[in-house]
Amino acid sequence: MARVAKNRSSDIPYRPGFPTGIGATPEQIVRALWEELTRISIALAGLDQPMGASVTGSESVSISVAPTLVWTRLFDGTVTSSWVRPADAMNAATGVYTIAQEGVYKLFVEMIAPAFATPANKAYYGGIRITLTFADGSPSKVITTFNGGYDSVPLTVFGSYLGPLTLGDKISVDASLDHQSNTGAVVVTSFFQIQRVSGARNNLE
Repeated sequence: MARVAKNRSSDIPYRPGFPTGIGATPEQIVRALWEELTRISIALAGLDQPMGASVTGSESVSISVAPTLVWTRLFDGTVTSSWVRPADAMNAATGVYTIAQEGVYKLFVEMIAPAFATPANKAYYGGIRITLTFADGSPSKVITTFNGGYDSVPLTVFGSYLGPLTLGDKISVDASLDHQSNTGAVVVTSFFQIQRVSGARNNLE
């Protein structure tokens, strides 16, 4: 079967000599060889510079009375980036992270909400909603996780994803807080960590 070169993060078309088989001139063969070596060089140069981000947010999240859920966007307020590659992948104005290179990605999200200042030993729940919006128009994938306890202790909620993503796919994260009887808002600390762990291409067609 034919082997097809693909890299959907950049436009580097592979055009072998015309032809490179029987009857090809030395010049045509050399041209095809150098083009392939250039692609290999580009791929090797990026091995120690994986796509990804490590972002911390500090934002106000509304508290509603259960069972009502009110979702608040995370990472669109006070955001600190310790590492983001490429630099503009995380839009701090919208809280949306855009995939810059096709591959398999590992995503981890955490939200920590403080305990109530005047706890009443009542139920306190939190949720994280991760939305993957695909560039090809496929239906979005939504991952929702919840955790709960009492309002006298801090509340921590985790969310994660491991799977293939492609150039232009977008990730957003929302959070919710529910209390047994009280409403209001608290400032939560949130963490967004994502890394491209491998390629996702199938070169055999």
